[in-house]
Amino acid sequence: MKVKIYSALLCALVLSSSVSAKTYTLKSGKWTDPATWNDNYPGTTIRADDVVIIEGAILINTSIVVEGTLWVARGASMVGFRDLRIASSGQFINNGNTVMERIVNEGRIVNNQSMDAITDIDNKGTIQNTSNLVAGNDFNNTSGVVTGEKSTLFAQNNIITSPDSKIGPGVRGFYGNAIEKSKDSASVSQEIPVKDADNQSEVNRILQMQHSSELPK
Repeated sequence: MKVKIYSALLCALVLSSSVSAKTYTLKSGKWTDPATWNDNYPGTTIRADDVVIIEGAILINTSIVVEGTLWVARGASMVGFRDLRIASSGQFINNGNTVMERIVNEGRIVNNQSMDAITDIDNKGTIQNTSNLVAGNDFNNTSGVVTGEKSTLFAQNNIITSPDSKIGPGVRGFYGNAIEKSKDSASVSQEIPVKDADNQSEVNRILQMQHSSELPK
C-alpha cells in the first residue's frame, strides 16, 4: 500500500512539474514591457524548466537570472546595460548578438555568435564557445571550463584563471594587460589585442555603446 501511494505521489509531482513548465517566444521590445510578452510576463527570473526564446531585438532594462533556459535565436539580439546571471541549473544559448553589462555564469553557456560584456565575464560553470567572447574589462575563470575549436576569448584588461579552471587548447586568448595565472592553471595564448584588428574594433564598439542613448538605463 505504501509503495502504491508513493508511486502515485511521484507521478503527480512529475505531471505537475511538466504542466507548470512554460515556453515563451519574444519578438521585439523591452524586457519589462507586458506587451512584449503578450501579458504573460514571467518576471526577471526564468524559472527552472521554463524556456525563453528571443527571435527579435530585445532591450534589457533589468537584470536577469536564468534558472531554466534562455535562447537567443539566429539573427536576434539581446542588448542592455544590465547584468545577466546564469544559475547552476540554468543554460544560456546564444546564436545571435548579446551585449550585457556583466555576465555571471554558474551553469552552462553555448555561444555560437557574438557575446559581449561591457565590464566583466565571471565564469564558474561551463562555456562552449564557437565564436567570440568579449569582456570590456576582465574575464574571470574561477573553477570554470571554456572549450571550443577555433574560438576567441578577448578581455580588454585581464584574463584571470584559477588552478582548477580550464581553457581548452582550441580557444585563442587576447588581453590588454598582463595575464594573471595561478600555478598549474590553463595557459592562454599571449597575443596583444592591438595586433588583432577585428578584436580591437569589437571592443571599441562595445565601449562606445556604453555611452549610447539608444539603450535604456
